[in-house]
Amino acid sequence: MMRKLLVVGMLLCAVWSQASRAEIFLKVTGQESGQYWLSQSKVRVSQLVLKATHGKELWYRGASLQTDLSDADTRALKQKLEQELSGLYEKYLKDDDDAEAASIKVLLDEVRRLSPQGRLLTPLDPDLLRLQPQHDLLLKTTKFRETSGRAEHIELYLPKQPDTIKLMGLINKPGAVTFVPAQPVSGYLNEMERLKLASHNQVYLIQPDGEISQAPVAYWNHLKRYLAPGGTLFVPLAGSDYQQLNYQIATLVARQIRT
Repeated sequence: MMRKLLVVGMLLCAVWSQASRAEIFLKVTGQESGQYWLSQSKVRVSQLVLKATHGKELWYRGASLQTDLSDADTRALKQKLEQELSGLYEKYLKDDDDAEAASIKVLLDEVRRLSPQGRLLTPLDPDLLRLQPQHDLLLKTTKFRETSGRAEHIELYLPKQPDTIKLMGLINKPGAVTFVPAQPVSGYLNEMERLKLASHNQVYLIQPDGEISQAPVAYWNHLKRYLAPGGTLFVPLAGSDYQQLNYQIATLVARQIRT
């Protein structure tokens, strides 16, 4: 019994010693799982992915890399959007524009439901990183490591490919719908009604890897654009006055951890 306790104690001391010397702590969840302590203060994204997956073929397009810094940026953006949308909501209520206020409230509620934790928007597919090394980011420990005294935390999430996409924004039936192969994004909107203030000309496409683009969907400017499984179709506010606000909402959506 004493020998077993001694062995366990030695193992715990070894783990504690490794953790205390580590500059970076990598946690892997999803299809793969594991915990790794890295002694170097700089590491390439491809190195982290390879350590976590051992080169397996996985659905990297929806994978996410989460860091202390990406969380801080996402929290700041979420807070900014909540304040701006709350201000718009109060303005429309004051002017007795109830339908407009209700539409802003829809967006405000959606932003409030989004997580304040966010991913780093960078490619994680090992093949892409090998062919395009300019996208292979060099991650470094930040001032947080110096001030907190603990290792920089990085989490790699490797989900399975879903069979749905998400509809959000100024529509009457937001939520997840079944992904239809080869269906243009306009097809997902056929059964939807747009709310007051909604754009009828453009929508935002947020692909599962965080890529953001706009797609024309009006009868006069319609182009066939497609959304991958796990992506999000966002119906934004109409008008150039809201262009920046719309893009920031799409960015917050892109930073969400795909589950």
